Amino acid sequence: MEDTPMSISDTMVVARVRAVLGEVLGPSAAQLDNPSRDTVPEWDSLAQVEVLFALEEEFSVRFPADKLNTLSSLETIVEALEYE
Repeated sequence: MEDTPMSISDTMVVARVRAVLGEVLGPSAAQLDNPSRDTVPEWDSLAQVEVLFALEEEFSVRFPADKLNTLSSLETIVEALEYE
């Protein structure tokens, strides 16, 4: 993400994504600046699927199959949701 001020809508999206990550991966994951598969040990391949299903439900979206492996951090998830 760029270092531009986030709108209220952007802030709400980040908060909702953090809430989903906290539910699936545990509260400590949601507290990191940019939780990712590299920084959260619990975020393994099974958790990746669970995170994506939970995000699709929360935001009423479907992620394209070719993007599933790239959605591996708070930042990449928020960026993808901006384009959905």
